[in-house]
Amino acid sequence: MKNQKKTFVSRIDKKTINFLIKIIYIISGTIILFFSIPFILLLNSYNFDSIKDSFQITGTIGDTLNGVFNPLIAALAVITTFLAFIVQYRANQLYREDVDFQRFETRFYELLKLHRENVNEIEISNKYLKRNAFVKMFEELRFLYYVVDSAKDFYEKENNHVLSITKEQIIELAYFFFYYGVNEKLNFADFSKITIHTPFYIYCRTQIKEYQKIFDKEFSEEAKEPINLILNELVGLNEAIYLTTDFYPFQGHASRLGHYYRHLYQLIKFVVSSKQLKGVPDKYEYIKIVRAQLSNYEQAIIYYNSFFYAGKIWWNDTTIDLRSEDGNYISYFLDYALIKNLPFNLTDFGVFPSDKFKIELLKKGTKEEKLDAKMKWLFEWLGD
Repeated sequence: MKNQKKTFVSRIDKKTINFLIKIIYIISGTIILFFSIPFILLLNSYNFDSIKDSFQITGTIGDTLNGVFNPLIAALAVITTFLAFIVQYRANQLYREDVDFQRFETRFYELLKLHRENVNEIEISNKYLKRNAFVKMFEELRFLYYVVDSAKDFYEKENNHVLSITKEQIIELAYFFFYYGVNEKLNFADFSKITIHTPFYIYCRTQIKEYQKIFDKEFSEEAKEPINLILNELVGLNEAIYLTTDFYPFQGHASRLGHYYRHLYQLIKFVVSSKQLKGVPDKYEYIKIVRAQLSNYEQAIIYYNSFFYAGKIWWNDTTIDLRSEDGNYISYFLDYALIKNLPFNLTDFGVFPSDKFKIELLKKGTKEEKLDAKMKWLFEWLGD
């Protein structure tokens, strides 16, 4: 990033001065050689006294040298003109690169500003605004995970049927309810993308609706006091899981997060796809600027979004014609450490990030002996 900000004049000096010095040495040597020719021609022996007798032929030699030097001087003039053209061409080329880079930075900061505006516009029931809204959304997501996770045990007992559902699928279904809510009618295209047994989906949806009924019964707009939805009152957990809320829950957040995710993805994709940035290190500097805008709760929600069908693009972006150094699709998580500042205390449910990231790194061919070093780079909490 720092190298990109050098002026094109300084970069001309750096890239061409050594080349010009070599050319000057060659031309200087050639000139010295040419002007030595008359002296060499007059030395017809090692006896310097005989030199004075050879001046009678200098007229002929002069004509000869004139015929030799004229083409050579013309050739040097052509070479000098060519060198001047090369320097000017390089200057124009670097100037265009600087103009393109300035356009990139202008566009980047415009997109960054748009991202900030999107965050500032997010609100829930006119009560939780901007980044505070992400806190409440995260709390709802966490509660939904435990609803789905505990519902699995009850479903299996009631139906005498063991479900082959992984933790990742439980997160996927919880995020599905979190994103779309339980009240809206979904089209088949959206529903078909989740990998959950349909009767179990209906079972979980029914359980979540029961909590909405509790909210309707206990919450009073006049009192404006938040209520606690307690998970173990319905599904019998040993340790109670609470959701404290003063707005109607589980209506979905697609209208808030859909816009947010699209613009965040376009911002990151713009940086990674940029031809003005030379290699991953330069691009990473700009990704760090983007990451600095993300709060802890935003990064946590983005992490859990990656288990949702629309969020898998954070792991592998197959929409752009780019590959990482290992030949795999670009991963914004693994190649650019997008959620490097993710606090692990916020990810105490579902699949722990360090476990998931190790699995994905191994899939991409990372060697076992390099895993620890890579993980320390990916998460600041794992650093020395």
